[in-house]
Amino acid sequence: MDPKTTLAASAALPTPDGVSALAARSLARESGAAFQSLLAATHDALGRLIATVRAAESSALCLAQQEHAHGIAENLIATREALYTGIADEARCLRTGAPSLSAALRGLVRPTRQRLADAAQAVREAARTSLQPEACGGSGWFVSTARAVEALGETATHLDALAEAQPQGSAARELGAEVASMLRHSRDTLLADIERLVD
Repeated sequence: MDPKTTLAASAALPTPDGVSALAARSLARESGAAFQSLLAATHDALGRLIATVRAAESSALCLAQQEHAHGIAENLIATREALYTGIADEARCLRTGAPSLSAALRGLVRPTRQRLADAAQAVREAARTSLQPEACGGSGWFVSTARAVEALGETATHLDALAEAQPQGSAARELGAEVASMLRHSRDTLLADIERLVD
């Protein structure tokens, strides 16, 4: 089975039509500014995640790891392209030369530092206790995959915080939660690869 199909089946990917419909709904029923800000920040964050996941893909130790990372990267690209269709011309300036996701979100909502620190620490602890890279000869793959896991998890946490700050039922909240869910699923897929290597 194609890894992209498997990943997509487990985590819903935003489609261009779906993003366009949410953008129209945000303009009709709510403030479109929050939705456009979320789109621009998420679009840029996904661009940075793609490079991180590609590094894990290129350093894979086996075909299965490579296919998983490739499927995740392809899903990130498809999601990024779908998000781009919903960014209004006026909001395109938000993503051109935009700051990092955390800097972009800082002005909109402040997730607690403790929540972010806890997530990062959990990834570090799992990596430290689960696998000694020297023992398996896969330190390049391990390091790049750990970076991808951490980046996916942190971005999902940021998007969750932003989505939760939006009104219940809003387009921005719905899209933020959907993308965050996809990122968590991608993170979990890479973590499972690490666990399989240990077992």
